[in-house]
Amino acid sequence: MTPPIADHSGAQGHRSSGWRFDRTLNIPTIATVLAMFISVVGFAINANSKADEALRQVQEVKAAQVAQSTAASTQTSALRTEIRADLRDVNQKLDQLMFRLGGQANMKEWTR
Repeated sequence: MTPPIADHSGAQGHRSSGWRFDRTLNIPTIATVLAMFISVVGFAINANSKADEALRQVQEVKAAQVAQSTAASTQTSALRTEIRADLRDVNQKLDQLMFRLGGQANMKEWTR
């Protein structure tokens, strides 16, 4: 015996015979979405923590560079002062030597 063929006429109403979307949420779906949300939040917190650590390290390096630059500037200034003092001493000794040799005959040839 064959089952009767269903009549989809206008009297019964029109039912879609294509794809249907199930709007119910079951427990595994909720658990999966919750686990994904927790993973994303954990990743964001970890990334923020790493960014804070990197920023702290950058500030430490910057402070060390400023201190090193200040020390180098101080050393350069001290060295410059010492070299100027040495040049003044050399200049005074050269002036004394020229003054002593001023009365000699070969002074013109020596200064060329």
